[in-house]
Amino acid sequence: RGNDLDNAIYYEYNVTNKSTNNYANFRIALDADIDIGEGSDDYTGFDSTRRMTIGYNGKTIDGAGLSAYSYGAAPPITGISLLEVPEDNTSTKIPAGSFMYYNNDGTVIGNPTCDTQYNNYMRSKFRDGEHLMNDFAGVGIASFGRATGPNVNYVFPGNPSVASEWSECISNNPPGDRRAVLATNDYTFASGSTIKLAFALLITDTSSSNGCPNTNFTGIKNLADTIWKYYGTPLPPKLSVNTVQHGSPMVIYPNPAKDVVYIEHLPLAGIELVTTDITGKRVEAWYDVKADKIVLNTASLTQGMYFVTCKSGGQTYTARFVKE
Repeated sequence: RGNDLDNAIYYEYNVTNKSTNNYANFRIALDADIDIGEGSDDYTGFDSTRRMTIGYNGKTIDGAGLSAYSYGAAPPITGISLLEVPEDNTSTKIPAGSFMYYNNDGTVIGNPTCDTQYNNYMRSKFRDGEHLMNDFAGVGIASFGRATGPNVNYVFPGNPSVASEWSECISNNPPGDRRAVLATNDYTFASGSTIKLAFALLITDTSSSNGCPNTNFTGIKNLADTIWKYYGTPLPPKLSVNTVQHGSPMVIYPNPAKDVVYIEHLPLAGIELVTTDITGKRVEAWYDVKADKIVLNTASLTQGMYFVTCKSGGQTYTARFVKE
């Protein structure tokens, strides 16, 4: 909970080809087991414009309210969005190569067991090599992407709140333990070269309206837009803590905090203190200067990460804390 950036984790990977081979038709894929609490009653979906796989609950009540690790009537929606792939450039974002799903079972749309089957799932194909098809036939008609319809590269790309769009919720598929495979396009991975892959793991706040048939992707899409914005235009770095004069470091505790934090080891004469959230926006949190410390009241802050900047004696000191 808290601001949007509290609900995301960024990942970046640099992969170097240290062999002497130039690999053609090379692609990278994320194989994700997105369990929404109880993992056996989930759906999967895709948003091509944000290169994002989406996981959501296939029922109104996650885990039938019985599992100790289920969300019950308040399941979130989660997603994984590809922020940067090898063929991107400053002006163009390349569409994802494919988005595929499989179930945690031994059927033809189940777990891969050899290299060929892994490769198939990275190329919009099932274990047996059959290409994914858009077999969407309308509201309430189960759809698995096989046997009929035109070949496509993305499965379940529709918003579950729109009856005319292809989604598991609209098709009334049996929920299950879904796995998602989000892949790049093919490219040449030259010997000695390094490629970069970046993505973000996102999750919405829990809400009673997130399970099928009441699912709407608007919230997770809005969150993804925020995550993309700050990946392209990073926030100013605020994670370092300046060394205080005479070698005395700034100390802030307790961390995580609840209603109050204490700041010590600063010259307190004429001190100025500003509290901001992770986006750099100033938040209202009153403070009091005691004999040997600053007392910062955090009771009114929502859950999330915050930064405290203290100016004193011509020096600026910064520290961060987490509000529980």
